[in-house]
Amino acid sequence: MNVHLDNALPGATPVSGRRFLYIECSDRDGFERTFDEMGEWIENADDQPSQGGLISENVLVRLLNGVTFGGLSFKGDVMGWARAIRRYASDQKLRLAEVKDGLFCIEGGESVDPSKCEIRFY
Repeated sequence: MNVHLDNALPGATPVSGRRFLYIECSDRDGFERTFDEMGEWIENADDQPSQGGLISENVLVRLLNGVTFGGLSFKGDVMGWARAIRRYASDQKLRLAEVKDGLFCIEGGESVDPSKCEIRFY
């Protein structure tokens, strides 16, 4: 399903106590592998989030250049989860993105209008 409504994209509308990020992946299978590996990596890290949890948002965002990101969110120790996810992404050389001011903002400064992306929920 292609969705071109930026408010349908997880993270477009703030949710109290929950944060949304997107991590670079190859496709749905790649995101699911990355998500599982990231969970294990965080579990084994010295500095783990103190509470809360991480879930898949079951959404992929594909840019016009073919680069794909999988959506995830977390709650509880939001700062701890964000820090752990950023460390994992850096360690694996994967970019992160988030929705800010209606744009899909990718680390490194690139911003894309979500209506120009292919958004697939599964």
